[in-house]
Amino acid sequence: MLNIAFDCDGTLVDSEPLHNRADVAVLARYGLAIDPHEHLRRSTGIGRSAMMRIIEQERGIQLPQDIVQQIETELHRLVANELKPIPRVPQVLAALAERGARMAVASNSHSDYIDQALRTCGIRDHFGDRISSSDRVEHLKPAPDIYLLAARMLDTRPEQCIAVEDSQAGVVAAHASGMHAIAYCPPGHVFTPAQLKDAGARDVITDFQDLLDLI
Repeated sequence: MLNIAFDCDGTLVDSEPLHNRADVAVLARYGLAIDPHEHLRRSTGIGRSAMMRIIEQERGIQLPQDIVQQIETELHRLVANELKPIPRVPQVLAALAERGARMAVASNSHSDYIDQALRTCGIRDHFGDRISSSDRVEHLKPAPDIYLLAARMLDTRPEQCIAVEDSQAGVVAAHASGMHAIAYCPPGHVFTPAQLKDAGARDVITDFQDLLDLI
């Protein structure tokens, strides 16, 4: 049985620019000028609450207690109107399903957001109730908790799973859990193939279609 746990943002759905825009737009309401490119590089693969704490520490400020909720509201609006799947993801997931693969999502995002994102992109049905998310574990990536839960949802051991990731933190989490980590690193990605290999990826693909040749 082929068992695969996929990261969501930047791996299945092209949402990381939308996350970035939501962060920058809401922080601007409080007079914070954030460089979008640098913020994307730093925040990819890191939970939003953790990123807001980093900004507070660096700027010596205290953001509103509901800052994450404000950003999530803006993000949901962007997702509903603009979100697209990563190129070739729907076709690759369909091909894997035909092979009998069992698939899960393993994401630092909240389960409600993941559900919306996958439905918007037309790929929700591939995952059933196998959604390992930030509201279901104690520690987020780069800790291995989200991938360990995904393995339990797939009813197998992590060593029998493949993880597909696009961030350093995600690859570290997958590798720490014991999964075989494959990194998705398209042209112009915020991380280099070498950085993802150094984080623990055994293989790196630049086109999602290449996943079918590896597994």
